[in-house]
Amino acid sequence: MADCGNIEASNTLNGPDKEKIIRNVIKELIRTPIDKNELFSEQIQVLKDIDRELAVKELIKDFFDTWLGSRAQSSERCSIETALKKMDINQSSVDCILQFLKTEQGMHYPVSKEKLIDLLEKCKKLNIEFIGRFPYDTLKGFVENRLTSQKDNRPLVVVIYPKKDWNGAFYGQSIVDFVNHGYRVMYYEVNTDKEMIQSLKEVTQDQKASLLILGGHGDRERLSFGAGDPAQTETEKNLYFRF
Repeated sequence: MADCGNIEASNTLNGPDKEKIIRNVIKELIRTPIDKNELFSEQIQVLKDIDRELAVKELIKDFFDTWLGSRAQSSERCSIETALKKMDINQSSVDCILQFLKTEQGMHYPVSKEKLIDLLEKCKKLNIEFIGRFPYDTLKGFVENRLTSQKDNRPLVVVIYPKKDWNGAFYGQSIVDFVNHGYRVMYYEVNTDKEMIQSLKEVTQDQKASLLILGGHGDRERLSFGAGDPAQTETEKNLYFRF
């Protein structure tokens, strides 16, 4: 399984012209039988890996353009997590984006690279992976709430979302409305029932929740946080990329 560990190496490929040349070379090699051009399959794989690294960089840059524009990702199935897994990236999206930030040069965003790295490192610590579910400023507030031990006078809203979201149902949610109406939102991501219970115990230790929102796929009798969706049809399984 490949990861995005070679992003730094592709920094030597400066300029859109070189990237265009590499893509054209790859296309030609793939179309040409190996025995005719006397190229080893390993050489073709190296070029494919370079092409994938460039595609990962483009994907993350596109993600930042949306995320730092105070918009959450759309509820379409092609979230950044899904897209990375489709590219066979064997890393969490947060790890992959962090690696990109630490190696990419010449970034120009309204938020400094240092602040982005700091926020993502905190997300890792808090087991928050689906950063695109909320705009940057909203997620930053959620992280600050989790890391601040002092309780305040705001009513508490606890939001627990799943680690598995095959159709992007938990993107573009209106949780930000609770923030705007003066609630203290505590956001968690969980894989299992046990993690959900642990999160609830932790967050309500000093303050009772005014509202609890449990998000997961399922039906009237079952709710899934990290396993497959019990309500998903075979047609949906074939149409959607599952992760």
